[in-house]
Amino acid sequence: MPLFYTRQESESEIKIVYTNQALVYIFLLIIFGLTFLDLSFDWQLILFFFTLSFIIVWYAGLWKTGREVRQAMKTGKVIVSGSKLSFKNPVTVVIKK
Repeated sequence: MPLFYTRQESESEIKIVYTNQALVYIFLLIIFGLTFLDLSFDWQLILFFFTLSFIIVWYAGLWKTGREVRQAMKTGKVIVSGSKLSFKNPVTVVIKK
């Protein structure tokens, strides 16, 4: 799912950049903060299902690349750089072929 990452493949390496990961963590932090507000039960239920569906979509969107990165980590052909909370320097995974 290209919403959460970009993937570039060349003859010698695969480069995966997790572009919107900082937005995901900010969104989850806002949801966590909203849990402390005294909202009605209806709003809490809507917020719960919205958050649950978002986490499922996020996890499913990263499933394929996550599996590819884990397999490459077992062989030791991975270089990881960047920060999860940075927009200028997002997490970048380079897998050597």
